[in-house]
Amino acid sequence: MTMTFQIVEQNGNAVVEIPCEEKIAAQVWAMDWAKSKASADEYLIKQDGNDCAKLFHTAGGQWYLMNA
Repeated sequence: MTMTFQIVEQNGNAVVEIPCEEKIAAQVWAMDWAKSKASADEYLIKQDGNDCAKLFHTAGGQWYLMNA
């Protein structure tokens, strides 16, 4: 069974579909994406429509990932 991962804004709008089929690979891809393309400070990573992680940017400039 193929899993679908997305990066979603806090308002629920999907930003990008993650081209990975495993959770760890999707999280690594999301961190790389955030470093160069993120325009907000906080996103959710959804797996098959359910929250699986939170991606957030700190005042110090670092991106962090917290599993849901």
